[in-house]
Amino acid sequence: MIQMSKTPAQYISAALAEWRTSGDRPRLLLDFSRIQFLTSEFLNALILLQTGRLCQPILCNLSVELQEVFQITRLNRVFEIRPRKATGVRLFL
Repeated sequence: MIQMSKTPAQYISAALAEWRTSGDRPRLLLDFSRIQFLTSEFLNALILLQTGRLCQPILCNLSVELQEVFQITRLNRVFEIRPRKATGVRLFL
C-alpha cells in the first residue's frame, strides 16, 4: 500500500513505482474540482503517467483556467478530459 506523501506529485511518483512492477495499466480518475492551479511537478507527473503508458489518467471537473492551460499546451489532445465526474466514471463501466 502507498502512503500519502507530502505532495500529490510525490504520491503519483510512488504509484508509478508500484504500477511499474505490476504490469497493469489501470485507469485513474482524477477529479480537479478543488484544484485551482497545477505545479509543473504535478503536470510532469501526469504526463509521465500517460506517455509512459503506466496508467490511463482520466481528468474531470477542470476549471476554466485549467482547461485553458491544457488547451494552450495541447495536452487536451493527450489526456481524456471529461466535464463532470459522472461522465468520467462511465468510462470505467
